[in-house]
Amino acid sequence: MIPRFHRAVCDNERRRRLLFVLVRRMAKDRKLPPKALRGLIDVLFALTSFPFFSQLPAEGRSAKAACRLIQGLAVDAVRRTMKQEMPVSAD
Repeated sequence: MIPRFHRAVCDNERRRRLLFVLVRRMAKDRKLPPKALRGLIDVLFALTSFPFFSQLPAEGRSAKAACRLIQGLAVDAVRRTMKQEMPVSAD
């Protein structure tokens, strides 16, 4: 495998594992559907990728403004996921 490509793949997998750990910690005391947690990890992974970021500084938007936009999207994704608690059974 080409060294630069291999390093990029390893960096991406490291980022995904880090997001997995962070999401699990945030959801530690909540009864969230596993599918919702996997979805949040996927969304955060996409939002924090360079290809996503590189598309935002168009139309005169600064890199700083692009970062703020990504941060807002990430916060919104986390909030929406954390509201999806599974109901507790009456059993």
